[in-house]
Amino acid sequence: MKKIFRIINILFYYSIAQFLPDNYFPGIGKISKFIRTRCARSFCKKIDKSAQIQKRVYLGNGSKIEIGCHSSLGAYSKVQNTKLKVGNDVMVGEYLSILGGGHISNRTDIPMRLQGKVPDTELLIEDDVWIGAHCIILPGCKKISKGSIIGAGSVVTHDVDEYSVFAGNPAKKIKSRL
Repeated sequence: MKKIFRIINILFYYSIAQFLPDNYFPGIGKISKFIRTRCARSFCKKIDKSAQIQKRVYLGNGSKIEIGCHSSLGAYSKVQNTKLKVGNDVMVGEYLSILGGGHISNRTDIPMRLQGKVPDTELLIEDDVWIGAHCIILPGCKKISKGSIIGAGSVVTHDVDEYSVFAGNPAKKIKSRL
């Protein structure tokens, strides 16, 4: 019965809830936020009551996604093939792409599509992180440390140090916040 309830919530989220107006839309925005986040909480591993899921966020089946207190995933963000754990007070801009997994490509004698897939990767985003709009986080990044800032449009290919500002393609450390 629990499995059926979970499937119904996933279907409701992807067919209706994700298309509701933006959280900041006057009047109905708060209702939309409540419905969308409540629905996502019902099928994700763990999403805190104070977390926010903006419109059109893709969470897969949610079984490997945890989001902490007062954290937000920006509109049109996508989490794919990744076990994701988001800490507290994390801000994420629109159009974030977290791409995990991948395809095996070691052999040249058979097509890549027949070689299998790389297992899902893990990403930990610690507390008090700000990720700008249009960022891409690739499988080489396993941890975005506490207090970090990722500049808009950055492509993150490796771990991010505590209290640092990273930006660019590929993202590099610009400065320290300490």
